[in-house]
Amino acid sequence: MNGLKDINDNYGYKKGDEYIINTAFCQRIQKNIKEFNNLEKRVKALSISIGFEVMENNSQRVDEVFKKAAQKMYSNKRN
Repeated sequence: MNGLKDINDNYGYKKGDEYIINTAFCQRIQKNIKEFNNLEKRVKALSISIGFEVMENNSQRVDEVFKKAAQKMYSNKRN
């Protein structure tokens, strides 16, 4: 995961752990999709784009957190 040291240094290890947990969740989804696509020949491979954001504190607006997650999802979709 890129930037973990920065997260740990600036926000603490608890926040870094949240990112690690979410990264592992995303990696499991990607692994399952790859396995699904390899089970048999597909007309078109299943693919998804995942984006997530962690709410830093209660003062953040939920719509802004969702907006950041959506931006990450679209970024992953382009890649």
